[in-house]
Amino acid sequence: MLVELIDNLIEDIGAGLNPATIRNRLLSLREQAEAIETRLARVEAQINELETKAQTQHLAPKQDELEEGAVRFLKLLFEGAQLSVQEMAPKLGMTRGMAEYHCGVLSEKEMIHPMSIGVVLDFEEPTPTTWIITSKGRQYLVKNKLV
Repeated sequence: MLVELIDNLIEDIGAGLNPATIRNRLLSLREQAEAIETRLARVEAQINELETKAQTQHLAPKQDELEEGAVRFLKLLFEGAQLSVQEMAPKLGMTRGMAEYHCGVLSEKEMIHPMSIGVVLDFEEPTPTTWIITSKGRQYLVKNKLV
């Protein structure tokens, strides 16, 4: 729109249009340019505000929100499984370290509880700790419609 008006003005100047008409067209162009700049500034401010909101929502997870791996861990126990971390890791498709991490997070949030503690008898390998879901863990899954 502005570009077309500018192109027409350039042609008119080349054709010898009188200075008063050129001045009026330039004033009209200036008003339109100022209106566009104002609108652009408003839109840029809105974009910045939306970007800030988006970053805040993505970077600051809700206090009660669990990572996807922890949710999968809970879901497995929700179905009645009583498993150790070593047994859960392959079932969930994650490393033992990640399974232990999620187990720790869930335990701190009191969503899972050890059913049996690993015991070492006569220099044997310790029996692994098995975990069960607590009512708090079940409540999280049900309230968040994850099961």
